[in-house]
Amino acid sequence: MTSRRTKIAMYSFRLTFFVHCYYYNICLYYHLFVPSVRSFDGPRKIMNEKVQIGTSIRHLDEYKISCLHQFTKKELNMDAVAQWNYHINKTEVTENEALRSSIRLFLYQKLLLTSAENMSIALGMNYEDLLPLVYFMHDRGICQLNLDEYKTTIMLKRKLITTINELTVCEYRKTNHLCDIKADDFPNEIDYYMEPYLYNQGRLNADKMYEGIRPLYLHIYTHIRKILRKKFGTATLSAHGPIPVHLLGSVLGQPWTKLVPFIVQELVIHKNSKINSKTPKRLFDQANRFFVSIGMGCVPKSVWSHSVFIENKNFCNIVPTSLDMYANNDYRVKMGFKNTIEDVYTMHKQLGLVHYFAAYKKQPIAYQHTSDSAFVYGVINALTLSVRYQDFIDRYNDSVNSRHIYLLQLAMEKVTVLPFAYAVDIWQSDTSSRSFAPKHMNNLWWSKRFKYEGVMSPISKDMDKCTNPNYKPFDPSLAYAEVIELPHIKDFLGPIIEFQVFKALCTICGEYKSKHARTKHLYECNLRGYKKVGKIIKSVMSRGSSTKWQFLFETIVGHQRIEIEPLLEYFQPLHNHLIKTNHETNEHIGWK
Repeated sequence: MTSRRTKIAMYSFRLTFFVHCYYYNICLYYHLFVPSVRSFDGPRKIMNEKVQIGTSIRHLDEYKISCLHQFTKKELNMDAVAQWNYHINKTEVTENEALRSSIRLFLYQKLLLTSAENMSIALGMNYEDLLPLVYFMHDRGICQLNLDEYKTTIMLKRKLITTINELTVCEYRKTNHLCDIKADDFPNEIDYYMEPYLYNQGRLNADKMYEGIRPLYLHIYTHIRKILRKKFGTATLSAHGPIPVHLLGSVLGQPWTKLVPFIVQELVIHKNSKINSKTPKRLFDQANRFFVSIGMGCVPKSVWSHSVFIENKNFCNIVPTSLDMYANNDYRVKMGFKNTIEDVYTMHKQLGLVHYFAAYKKQPIAYQHTSDSAFVYGVINALTLSVRYQDFIDRYNDSVNSRHIYLLQLAMEKVTVLPFAYAVDIWQSDTSSRSFAPKHMNNLWWSKRFKYEGVMSPISKDMDKCTNPNYKPFDPSLAYAEVIELPHIKDFLGPIIEFQVFKALCTICGEYKSKHARTKHLYECNLRGYKKVGKIIKSVMSRGSSTKWQFLFETIVGHQRIEIEPLLEYFQPLHNHLIKTNHETNEHIGWK
């Protein structure tokens, strides 16, 4: 009965929507794009029109485009409201409404694209010039799908995300069907996702970047293995072998930051007793003051009142999210406040995204998006780097030891993810080839992770097969980004861009000079109070998606080359310290 009602409801929705589309299409052409019929009043009337045609037609075209953008803005706002309601209050009703809204927006985009050629004729515009003005969906590749393919795609992704968020972890070797994840299809989208980085980059450059980062990673890896070996014993972890991945804090082994409390406790740094616990409002105001200090102004007052900062059981997922609602100054943040150090950085990042939304609002609606995600990650996180260091020093007494701890825990977040992202990117590329046999996917996963990260599976697959003949491991499904098809190359490039942007901003402000790095290290740079920073960042953010990210990157850095040197420069004091400490205990560097 329920199924029948659902089908009737969906049929009713489709009928209503397509009638709406049909009516809208007529309005679009005849009220916006078809010029009104003029009566013939003789030569004098024609001459007057020729005199005025240059300006009037231009204003008329601008008005038509403006009207089109208003229609699009309304559709985007309706979708944003539906998605927001689902994000903060996941119920069957909000989930269905979010799904219907996504489908409606997809169909609206398809309508504009199929109408674009006729629009260009009516407006007297070149088709190639008009197309970007109607292509408002950020992921243009999705528009190549038909309706059924699109529905299947978003429903599958939503199901996978829900499965991950509600996953029950079962006792080892006592699994049942309720705990199994089944993911049969992983479409080949590697080439599509790599396209933005082939403008100036290629895999050869990524190879060189990995090789350049490897010496720093090896010493971090060796140091962490030494600490883990001290805790778990040589029977569990040898002095020269790989690390069983689960010892790094999770079944996936990423991120290593879950080890930070243990590492800090082991190396003993003294907490500043003056630090008081934070509240969401205090964190919000603290982050706001930082952006005001660099000349980016306050976020609209409605951001606080419309946002949700206390996690509840109805959140669709725990990932912090910022949304542009495509209404007047309506931007919203969803994050679960837990009164941890990470909350400080998360709040700064989310308000940084709100500033991004506000900055690009003068762009046409089609360009009101953030730029490439790796670039956006780099810019927003670069702004928070100085906040992270100052906040750490405020929490702990400043000393050489506490500075090493700060750099180590940051490296466990920013550096150790690079070999992981690189290994998974290569795995994705290899498994997408037509000649690759799917039955080898799991073995290839661990061979790549061993080669580039020095980690291994926590259990013996052969032993499990003896216990359970039907056991078919697919460990890549543990990676959230892998399941929902997020390209790992962005996780590789994002941190590298972050430190490159940070060094450029510090250099512009005069807070850092490479030739004086021994007296003032890059990590000590404090961007607070420098209006130059806000001016540069706002100019970049204001372009939205209208400009390729490489040119925006050049605006900040001065060129388009992605370089690892700023990251290595930032962690150089830690690298020197680890070389010394690893040598003192005669550690085997790396694994075999």
